[in-house]
Amino acid sequence: MYFKTFPYVDYPFPDNMNRKIKNLSLRPAIHQDVFRYAENLERYIIQDGETPETIAYDKYGSVDMHWIIMLANTRLNLYKHWPKSTAHFQDYVYYKYKFQKTQLGKTVEMTLRETLEFTQFVGLPDDQYTSTITRTDDSEFVIDIAPPYFEDVEGKLYSYDSLTVTKDAFGRTIIQEEVTPLSYYDWEMRLNDELRELYIPTIDVARRLQKELKGLMNE
Repeated sequence: MYFKTFPYVDYPFPDNMNRKIKNLSLRPAIHQDVFRYAENLERYIIQDGETPETIAYDKYGSVDMHWIIMLANTRLNLYKHWPKSTAHFQDYVYYKYKFQKTQLGKTVEMTLRETLEFTQFVGLPDDQYTSTITRTDDSEFVIDIAPPYFEDVEGKLYSYDSLTVTKDAFGRTIIQEEVTPLSYYDWEMRLNDELRELYIPTIDVARRLQKELKGLMNE
């Protein structure tokens, strides 16, 4: 299949492990005129657990044509440019946020339960949307938690720090927006869901690309 012509590269994953993946940045040029016309493409929403191979099989009858879907959407890195499955997403959030600083400035590793508490926290207005994670057996283990963003009715995002400031540089009172807190977990889920939309070439276009690219790659 097409990807066999691409070399492997070592890619660092969030769990500090390097794994070999195909270097798709070394791809030949695709005729972009194919993608200028809506009739050549079908809008598609990736469902949980679907892969380029499963979609290619459903659309084209062959898992070997998964590269067409990837290149048509400029998805050159499967880890970064493809929505994570539920299980993979849980692992991703854990590894990304499990290391945090305590109030004393010491970097510590949180447990899975603590990491879930940290990432899913949104807080309450009465507590100024803040809290802490503590351990009964370690008096120095105190981690401040607060939602990273707040969102208004128009979808505009605000940081926690911007909302806690009540005066501007001239001493004038800042009128706070009506906002809803957004947890780290929900923010990461939103970014993940944004990767679900694809535009898949029709089968006739896919076959044309397959033929042309085989020629470009001298296969």
